[in-house]
Amino acid sequence: MTISRRIFWVLAALIFTQGAQASIDVTGGEVLFSGRMVAQPCLVDGVSKDFNVDMGYTSTYELKRNDGKGKPVPFDIVLNCSSATNNAVKVYFAGKEEAASPGGIMVSGEAAGIALHLMNKDETAITINDFSSSIPLVVGQNVLPFLVYVRGLSNMKVTPGDFTANATFSLRYD
Repeated sequence: MTISRRIFWVLAALIFTQGAQASIDVTGGEVLFSGRMVAQPCLVDGVSKDFNVDMGYTSTYELKRNDGKGKPVPFDIVLNCSSATNNAVKVYFAGKEEAASPGGIMVSGEAAGIALHLMNKDETAITINDFSSSIPLVVGQNVLPFLVYVRGLSNMKVTPGDFTANATFSLRYD
């Protein structure tokens, strides 16, 4: 092999290895980071993040005897508050409203002719997709008590069976 051929192959090898190791910078786009700082005085306790309320059994006889209303079942939302910047909270319950029972939560399942209704501790009604009454807060653990009951729908036959209903809640501090 001649010297000129050797030089050619050495130069060719250098050119190919340099090309394989070269970096290429390309503009990719923009990333927007956003958020919101809030003065949140309380955190929802772990037991209240996602929970089930066992409604137990409600008989059709009980609904007939009590003007279409079942026995109220208590449930709580627990907040842990670290500051007294806000004196009270209102709880917003969101869910699918039962058209035949305004303010009530629509149920699904085998049971029919019923809806669930929410109440404050003092048994005043809470309309679904609206706020509860204002509840005072203290520093430390706060237990927010509520009630829920089965209501028979007017002019509809109640069909026995299992049922479920879903609602979410959010908080408004006063």
